[in-house]
Amino acid sequence: MAHSSECTNQYAQKALDGANIVRAAMLRQLAVLTVFPQFRDCYKARVNHF
Repeated sequence: MAHSSECTNQYAQKALDGANIVRAAMLRQLAVLTVFPQFRDCYKARVNHF
């Protein structure tokens, strides 16, 4: 059976992995909007739609 600290480390690693996925998606989106400024209006319309 795993010790409490081992479980805590596993959950912490999963949280960090999730944060890395979100950060990567945000940076990818920023890069696309920077390189292709014509997509900004489409993105703004989509975000404001919700």
